[in-house]
Amino acid sequence: RELPSLPRGTPGVHYIRTLDDAAALRTGLTPQARVVVIGGGFLGLEVASTARALGATVTVLESAPRLLERVLPPALSDWLAERVRHAGVDLRLGAQIAHSDWQPHADAATRHQARFRIELQDGATMEADVVVVAIGLVPAVSLAAQAGLALDPANGGVAVDAACRSSDPYIYAAGDCASQHRRHLNMALRLESWQNANEQARAAAAGMLGQPAPAEPYPWFWTDQYGCNVQMLGLPQPDLVYACRGVPQVQAEAPKFIWLGHRDGVPVHAIAINAGGDLRQLRVLFEQGIPIDPQRYADESVALKPLVKACQQSAAAS
Repeated sequence: RELPSLPRGTPGVHYIRTLDDAAALRTGLTPQARVVVIGGGFLGLEVASTARALGATVTVLESAPRLLERVLPPALSDWLAERVRHAGVDLRLGAQIAHSDWQPHADAATRHQARFRIELQDGATMEADVVVVAIGLVPAVSLAAQAGLALDPANGGVAVDAACRSSDPYIYAAGDCASQHRRHLNMALRLESWQNANEQARAAAAGMLGQPAPAEPYPWFWTDQYGCNVQMLGLPQPDLVYACRGVPQVQAEAPKFIWLGHRDGVPVHAIAINAGGDLRQLRVLFEQGIPIDPQRYADESVALKPLVKACQQSAAAS
């Protein structure tokens, strides 16, 4: 998605889609740079984390009232926002841009003067040398539409079956543009993730070869930012109850914990902070719908591996 007031190609404005885009941005991330990132999603937060680590002054403008509200429960959104601010990023939630001005630098002597002046609807203003626009994406489906393929009316993606076959049996679609029914969530979704693109490619290859579709994987996402490896299984749902294993310390150098969202003890959604190994042990419970005792899960004196094994044995015996 583009902002009309900050179009692609404007000097100092960056949209990150390709390796060349990333390389161009890297040249502008100097310790003297004032960077404004528009959008507090995965990409925007990762760029802000990198820019801050390189010494730049960084502001993140997010229009939503909390970070990653589509994939994190409120408590985790609040924790992440505190973590971002602790890293020295000026994070502004509910930020709506009212106006932006752009002026090119006159010469090298004025290279640190503002290129951009951004005004928010609340009257706040800021100046920047570098602007990164990361406000989400829309699927590129014009070719599919011209070919007469069915599109999902809810998310705009190319509607595909378990083998990634479109409404035309000889045309397949995979990746961010493909809308596929998710058994675990009981709905059709476009999943914008590295894992999903890989898994759908496998399914499409099997379909083209007339082989059975591989088992549907549980949705998984990951991101590295602010000293944390964040991994997520599934997506939040309104009726989930969360239990936390570990201590979510905002200022710790490498905090380690997992928030597990469950429905009557059955794990549905999890967010692991620097705990990918533990999340891998829990994954089988998600995939097989096996319940876990939330209180024992949250008790770090209870070893995780034997607990998961006991859950599996209990489910097999029932």
